[in-house]
Amino acid sequence: MPSEYAWLRENSPVARVDVPEIGLVWLVTRYDDVRKVLSDPRFGVEPPGRAGSNDSLFQDPPGHTRLRSLVSKAFSSRYAAALRCEGHP
Repeated sequence: MPSEYAWLRENSPVARVDVPEIGLVWLVTRYDDVRKVLSDPRFGVEPPGRAGSNDSLFQDPPGHTRLRSLVSKAFSSRYAAALRCEGHP
């Protein structure tokens, strides 16, 4: 698969691809282009037609922000270190 990505970066850096169970999406393959998309508020992570879903991976703010604040302590390095000290893996 890496060779296909290399080809896309050179020949079609922004391409429409069909993802199973999702449908057609845009695939952006160049680093600078990806940075532009991720920093542009006009682009969101929530696929069209899924507005209001509870899946935190595919939510835009404020939904994602609310869910992230609820679980952020469980993913902190301090909390993980404390778990290790208690004998947890």
